[in-house]
Amino acid sequence: MRINFNPQNNCGNKQQFGMRFIENESLTKYINSFHFRKQQENLKQTVNLIRDYVQKNPENKNLIVGALHPSKANYVKNGTYDEFFITPKKRIKKTNDRFERENVYMQFDGTDKFQGFYMNPDENPKNVAAWFINTLNYYKAKIAKKS
Repeated sequence: MRINFNPQNNCGNKQQFGMRFIENESLTKYINSFHFRKQQENLKQTVNLIRDYVQKNPENKNLIVGALHPSKANYVKNGTYDEFFITPKKRIKKTNDRFERENVYMQFDGTDKFQGFYMNPDENPKNVAAWFINTLNYYKAKIAKKS
């Protein structure tokens, strides 16, 4: 008697090995906050492309992605500008760039380190997704060095 064992039969116990993409509700609120439908659609397509790539990754981790609070955002190196106001007592720096800050974060579940990312709503979704994946690979390498 021969028994064929196939764990992917319709037993309901199909195991999925791969990275899980967890979208924080703050990311949805952030995307819906844009007034122009084209910008919202670009960001939604970007998130879908990123989700598809991340879920094919063989690592068994949870990747949390959400909107980053502006106080934790760093400036993107290109395209930013600052306004300076000089008063008799001190020099005040006021930043005026609405879109030129990191606006999204990625974090592996169980770590306290996160990585900021600038998700441009006007850019081609494929380009933004590729930049996100490059940043994710940098983040994974940085986390690996720390541990």
